[in-house]
Amino acid sequence: MRGLSPGEDRPREGAVATTIKHGERYLQVQATSVFNGEHEVEAIVEFYRDVTLEKTYERQIQQADKLAALGQLVSGIGHEINNPNQFIRGNIKIVRQGLEDMLPIIDAHYRDHPDLRIARLKYDFYRKHVLTLMDDMAHGSDRIKQIVDALRASCATTRAAPRPGGDQHAGGGHGPARPQRGREARRHLPRPRRGHPRVPGNSRRSSRSS
Repeated sequence: MRGLSPGEDRPREGAVATTIKHGERYLQVQATSVFNGEHEVEAIVEFYRDVTLEKTYERQIQQADKLAALGQLVSGIGHEINNPNQFIRGNIKIVRQGLEDMLPIIDAHYRDHPDLRIARLKYDFYRKHVLTLMDDMAHGSDRIKQIVDALRASCATTRAAPRPGGDQHAGGGHGPARPQRGREARRHLPRPRRGHPRVPGNSRRSSRSS
């Protein structure tokens, strides 16, 4: 037994409600005891309602909510990564331009001081690789930007996706069908359990109460 989900009918007083799976369908079952004059249970009346579509929509909406929350989280992380990366991209260009201006001056100094070292490296080795290092950093920053842009595009697609069971009347009525009720739903109900006595009553009133 379980509590009722939002949107489900509440059972009548003295009734027990649960949801069972019958084949590929989900059925909401309400069982009510019928007492005799001595307050003993004489029969049990069961009411069935097909809630397959409601269950399907509920699972789809839960999945959509999870994806939306994940998309929002990823979008926020991407934003936090992109902010410092913008500083790196801009500063790399400035540093490279500064090196290109300073290297001729350092080259002239190196000719008179062949033992010159920069960052504990011999100058000829440093001079050969320093611009390559700058290009590698610029390439890494560009790669970070591409990853962040891809995350943002994926999150935008997730947020723009329609929720299941949304506008059922837009586009000429091509939305999902309403849950089956009445005779159409009762065709797929399980047969009553054997051994329970039949109880006379008004079938139309019982149908409305379920």
